[in-house]
Amino acid sequence: NKHNDTQLNGKLEALRENRSIMSNSTMADDTTFTSYTTSASTAVTFIQAKDCSPQNDVLNRNQTEEWKGWMQYIFLLYHYFHAEEAYNSIRVMITCYVWMTGFG
Repeated sequence: NKHNDTQLNGKLEALRENRSIMSNSTMADDTTFTSYTTSASTAVTFIQAKDCSPQNDVLNRNQTEEWKGWMQYIFLLYHYFHAEEAYNSIRVMITCYVWMTGFG
C-alpha cells in the first residue's frame, strides 16, 4: 500500500511540475495606473491616520516603521509594474530600509 502511495505521489508531482495552473503573463509598465494607485493609497492612509502621542526623538520607532511600510509598498509597485526608470530611487530606498532596520 505504501508503494502505491509513493507511485501516486510521484505521478502527481510530475503532473504539477509539467502543467501550470495559471498561464504566464508579461509585465506592463503603466505609469498612469501606478500614479493613480499610489495617490489612492496615500489618500486612504491620510483618511485613516491616527493621532499618535508626540515623541521628540529624531527617528522614533513609530516613524521608522511608517517609513519602512511605505518603502515596502513602493518596492511592490516597482516590481509589479516593472518600472525600470525608478531603479536608482529604489536602490536608495533599499539602502535606507536596511539602515532603518538596523537602527530601530
